[in-house]
Amino acid sequence: MNKAEQESALPRLRTILNEDVRNVLRVGYDGLHEKDRSIFLHIACLFNGENVDYVKQLLSSSGLDVNFGIEVLSRCKLTIMMHSLLQQLGREVVCEQSIDEPGKRQFLGDASEIYDVLVDNTGSGPVLGISLDISKFNEWFLNERCFGGMHNLKFYKSSLSKEDQTELHYPGGLLSAS
Repeated sequence: MNKAEQESALPRLRTILNEDVRNVLRVGYDGLHEKDRSIFLHIACLFNGENVDYVKQLLSSSGLDVNFGIEVLSRCKLTIMMHSLLQQLGREVVCEQSIDEPGKRQFLGDASEIYDVLVDNTGSGPVLGISLDISKFNEWFLNERCFGGMHNLKFYKSSLSKEDQTELHYPGGLLSAS
């Protein structure tokens, strides 16, 4: 591969896991303790780029031994500033939990899947967190039952820039920590 081909391949390599790379990363993930894998998935799906103390505070009541777990992940080079390929692996692991029914996964991060889950009221008990990039839609209307089946939902994060014109219409009483 010449230099021009390598440079043109870089954007793809930043976001799409090559099967060999995925397998190597997966071995590292599979070698983690169950609690550390859970912390890894929280970071990959919700908290990448967040302040360590903030993440520890949010996860403090989770029973995951967060201080030790983040230290373990840090030693494995899986810090709060997670590389995009590791984040992609974490999201793929979550998608494997229920390929055809996103509402049965621990974390939801794809805007169109989240929209479908909320509009169709198909979210269920396994859902722990939602990270929503709302910029892909002009307007969202959520009904009062859309979060009803998600009795374990602990984290809802939405990203909406000040320049974005998207309108959010939440059911009564629901606020977003964006």
